[in-house]
Amino acid sequence: MLFISLQVSGESTVIQDCRAAVLQPGNIALYDTRRPYTLLFDHGVDMHFFRIPVRGIALPDTALRASTAKTRGAGGTVSGLTACYLAQLAASPALHNGAASQLLAAPSMELIRAAIAAEADAPAVAADALNEALVLRIVHHMRARLAEPDLTPASVAAAHHISVRHLYTVLARNGICVGTWLRTERLEACRLELSRCPTSTMSISALAHRWGFKSASHFSRSFKAAYGRPPRAWRTAAQAAHHPRPMPHPSASPTAAP
Repeated sequence: MLFISLQVSGESTVIQDCRAAVLQPGNIALYDTRRPYTLLFDHGVDMHFFRIPVRGIALPDTALRASTAKTRGAGGTVSGLTACYLAQLAASPALHNGAASQLLAAPSMELIRAAIAAEADAPAVAADALNEALVLRIVHHMRARLAEPDLTPASVAAAHHISVRHLYTVLARNGICVGTWLRTERLEACRLELSRCPTSTMSISALAHRWGFKSASHFSRSFKAAYGRPPRAWRTAAQAAHHPRPMPHPSASPTAAP
């Protein structure tokens, strides 16, 4: 988890990665719970804490490590806007639950991600971090929806508020072709299903449809091309591997007749 501390009153210090951030009211600082950190305060603590999944923020570790224990939130910077937003969010209990919290989760993450990247030490680092974050979020989005037959480049691009052309460009920079990636990941999911013990009773056609293949014959050809045997033969071989035939016990040699 990442934590963001928002100072309400008094003063505190966040220490991590050989840096110390002194927080006054309205300041924020980030620290990473995967590594040692220290919080210092003399007269109790009057702060709001926001907990963020590292996987959800989807920024490379180099960018996160460079952003810890830095005082943020002053002036008209992106982090200043973020601090004001978080203060308002903390002061509005009605926004913490139900539909409101679900609607605010994604834009809140985008704003925090932008605040971290925008104040990187170099513009190139910020651009690289945001680009890598977008790739990670796109891949996570596609992997979570592999079984949906209507998962298409257009739907992925729409979910991330970018054009299909930009989607292809961003992924191509990272060596990813959308069609090939989806086919490979779906085939691997099917291979794991077919290798389970006990064996699933689901038909090959139903399995193909479940993982987004619209044609069972196309699925069978693709599976054989990827793994060397058709899906039915793979299931049979996997079942035999899990339940090998018992070997006969060696019988005693017959006693020779006198």
